[in-house]
Amino acid sequence: MYMKKHQNCQNNRTNRIALVALLAIAITAMLGLAYGKKRLKHAGVRMLPNFKLTSSAFKSDEPIPEKYTCKGANVSPPLSISGTPDATASLALVVHDPDAPSGDFLHWALWNIHPNITNITENKVPTGAMQGNNDFGETGYGGPCPPSGTHHYEFDLYALDSELDLPAGANRTDVMKAITTHAIGKTHLVSTCTAG
Repeated sequence: MYMKKHQNCQNNRTNRIALVALLAIAITAMLGLAYGKKRLKHAGVRMLPNFKLTSSAFKSDEPIPEKYTCKGANVSPPLSISGTPDATASLALVVHDPDAPSGDFLHWALWNIHPNITNITENKVPTGAMQGNNDFGETGYGGPCPPSGTHHYEFDLYALDSELDLPAGANRTDVMKAITTHAIGKTHLVSTCTAG
């Protein structure tokens, strides 16, 4: 009788362990699925091959001239836009440093750029466009200023299906939320800057 009870206890314990293991696997799978959906939802806007952003001041993946950094005049560089999609109602530009030690650092947010604009002049904001606060705590452009090493500065240009209803000086969270809600595609230009 004792052996039978002992065996039943062992069977019950084994069943409980198996059940807990199955529950753990199921929860992990559900979390993985939810995370996957979250990643897909926020995976980013698709790149458009014919949509281009270039600069006469530097080529992609090359150093940005000192003039456009905190060591120089700290003014925004000239930019050229081509291949803007026909359905575009406005453009938005976000310049950021993903290599910053404190996390991705915002240098410039510019939106409500007219879709017919093909050139953004050095140190100028296109008529009608608006600027947000950067991570220096200022509104407008703040040039590359890496504390150490070589950093990459991404100039992300978004084609949007509408203008953005945001006030001047809007924060990064609100700007990016509005951009991702209305983006139909993007292109980008990358520059580098080395400390020292």
